[in-house]
Amino acid sequence: GDSRVQGELRWNRDKLLSGRLHAPRLNLTPWVAPPDQAAPPSRSERRFMFDDTPVLQIADRGVRIDGEIVIDELQLNNARATQIRIGVALDGRHLEIAPFSARGMAGGVFNGSLSLDGQNGLPRLDVDLHATDQALSIGAYAGQDPATLPRGTFELVLHGQGRTHRELAASLDGRLRMNYGAGEL
Repeated sequence: GDSRVQGELRWNRDKLLSGRLHAPRLNLTPWVAPPDQAAPPSRSERRFMFDDTPVLQIADRGVRIDGEIVIDELQLNNARATQIRIGVALDGRHLEIAPFSARGMAGGVFNGSLSLDGQNGLPRLDVDLHATDQALSIGAYAGQDPATLPRGTFELVLHGQGRTHRELAASLDGRLRMNYGAGEL
């Protein structure tokens, strides 16, 4: 079916952009390349997993953003999510995506937050993601029945800072906990 987005955005004299966007159904499949066409270079062609590309620097244009995006159903190639809620806030050089929550294609709940702070000149990343009763769909094949996927819990909490992707990755500290049951991948 067709995608549809509606909402309200407000802009005031204090350079505050606020609002809410709502999509009853959003199908991004036509804009996402199939996995085979978007394959990254092989490991032998790359020297490092994380390169020296600078981390996204958020320019402080004096604009503040306070908004919410709600998507009832999202379709992406072989994945589907429902009840998506994303809060977005930008203040100076601090970007925060919180809260973030969604239901997976076979049920389960995924939620968390992400912040990228460049206020002190050195970008800092904070990630806090949690999933319960979530299907492990990363290794799913096209058309796989979601009921055959392993289900479990997932927790990822990371903090780090750096000017490049490599510096940021090298500084990451936190934890990853996964507990999945039997299934087919």
